[in-house]
Amino acid sequence: GRFRGAMDHVQLELFADRPLTAPASNSGPTRRIVPEDLSHAALIAALPDALLADACALAAEAGRRRLGEAAPALVALCHRFVGFGVDCVVPEQVAALEALGAIGGPEASRSVSQMIVKGIVQGPNLAAAVIAASRLGVIFPPDFALPLLRHEDPSVRAATCSSARPRVE
Repeated sequence: GRFRGAMDHVQLELFADRPLTAPASNSGPTRRIVPEDLSHAALIAALPDALLADACALAAEAGRRRLGEAAPALVALCHRFVGFGVDCVVPEQVAALEALGAIGGPEASRSVSQMIVKGIVQGPNLAAAVIAASRLGVIFPPDFALPLLRHEDPSVRAATCSSARPRVE
């Protein structure tokens, strides 16, 4: 037999063949949240723990309403998925970042900037974060902007251009 080296290793998809399971008999029927029917407070309260489809719809609704008070809940939603976006898009993070970009204001700007600098958003999600930062008028410190300007993803580089100030570097 041939042993595989570290470079030959392929991650197995353990759940690819798993059939869809029926919900537990003691759980109630799964109901989708209708964001348009929620009050501002209910919408904000539902954001941090929402499931995939609901989270995206709730974030979009918060952005559409321009709910500045929703910024902490949108940040909490992004924090739930730290480390999951290294090699794939996390729709909840992207929806939250787009909502923060639509909401605007100092709280949204500060939140997006901190999530980028602290590495809360990574991989393909970084492009959505830098685009939101650009839309919000965030200015990155030179030592942080330079690596973004050299990023392998052209959309990250392009969006960073408006968030960096010209310097010799």
